[in-house]
Amino acid sequence: MAPQLGRPATERSFAKALFQADANMVPDPDAGILHVQLPPLATTAEDAAAAALCADLNARRAIFPGSRMRLEYEFLSAHPAVAPGAGVAG
Repeated sequence: MAPQLGRPATERSFAKALFQADANMVPDPDAGILHVQLPPLATTAEDAAAAALCADLNARRAIFPGSRMRLEYEFLSAHPAVAPGAGVAG
């Protein structure tokens, strides 16, 4: 997150906002995927950090505990500088 946010205080603020955000969880049992859609945040820098975090988490191909569904994170940006759907695994 550091490249997008810069300072430790900003990173803490970002982490707090991300953990407090309401996420959509959309299961796709046929594909074996649990889509986690994260909402837009307050700034373009936070959006960029969230999109990068989603991409990193998707690369790890984690399985939702107690299931066989792979977690796939998607960031839904409201800022034009961050492409909608950023962080979607391909």
